[in-house]
Amino acid sequence: MFKNQYTVSFFPTLKPCDVKWNELHIHLGEKTEYTSNKKCLIIGKAVSSVHSGKTQKDIAEDLQQIDSNIEAIEYFNTIAGRYVVFIKIEDDILFFTDACGFKRGLFFNDGIYKFITSSEKFAAFLFDINLYIDEDTRTLVEQAKYKRQESPWFGMSSYDTRFKFVIPNHYLDCTQFKLFRMAAPSSSESIYDPANMLITTLSNFSCKYKLIQPITAGIDSRVLLAASKLIKSKVIYYVFGEKDSLHEDVRISKQLSDINNNQLNIFTCNEANVDFKKSLMEEVFLARDLPKTNNIYYHFKHTSNEYININGNGAEVY
Repeated sequence: MFKNQYTVSFFPTLKPCDVKWNELHIHLGEKTEYTSNKKCLIIGKAVSSVHSGKTQKDIAEDLQQIDSNIEAIEYFNTIAGRYVVFIKIEDDILFFTDACGFKRGLFFNDGIYKFITSSEKFAAFLFDINLYIDEDTRTLVEQAKYKRQESPWFGMSSYDTRFKFVIPNHYLDCTQFKLFRMAAPSSSESIYDPANMLITTLSNFSCKYKLIQPITAGIDSRVLLAASKLIKSKVIYYVFGEKDSLHEDVRISKQLSDINNNQLNIFTCNEANVDFKKSLMEEVFLARDLPKTNNIYYHFKHTSNEYININGNGAEVY
């Protein structure tokens, strides 16, 4: 259960943890990956965007040499992926998410429980707490229009406002349990070539994982297609749709694949079955049955943890 999710508790729980790190109790969901040493704990997948061949273990070793939050912030400007990091600096432990917060970090402290998690449902399972939604939120999420919208939930909190987000450009001081905005990095450390960063990121990921990458009509898809050109023999390119469809995404995907001289797979999605939708509702807080749920179901059935789905909208399948 709770594939790729995590919960880190500051106190022991009734359920035994999977890992202990610096007196923190680490609970890992199914197939959740992590790397650790005495100084840092990385949960998820992280690669260097500027140094070819650098592994997640190498990144963890680099973090052992960091002695200040400023150094940490500047270092994370060169790291891509979907991950969270705990790093010990002097007597404090700081918590960072990836640049866009794709690997969620929700912190919770009600005076009884104190933890950080990627999943409200995972935390509720571990601590046997009831998730709560206030009346204003309930009124919104029960509207039929909201239930069919693909836009995410925005704000500083989850649907249950006791869960606060570690938002992008911020880090959490675990001692104070307080968010701090990241200081701007020095200009000498922050100017990198975006194209080379993308190319290096994909190349480093391809050393350890199999890559799948959608090609659509969007500009983000074209940028990523160009970035993957040097490793296209290692990439499975695809689009969701019907083989003979005239839809823009399918038609333009074929044209771009011809130009790039790569094979294109057209995946046709079946309707997500009842058992999958039931599991989704059990493991995801206020999950919605959206049109793209069928795409998620396809990946659930056919895409293992050996693969990384490279795309431009934050919907990576890790």
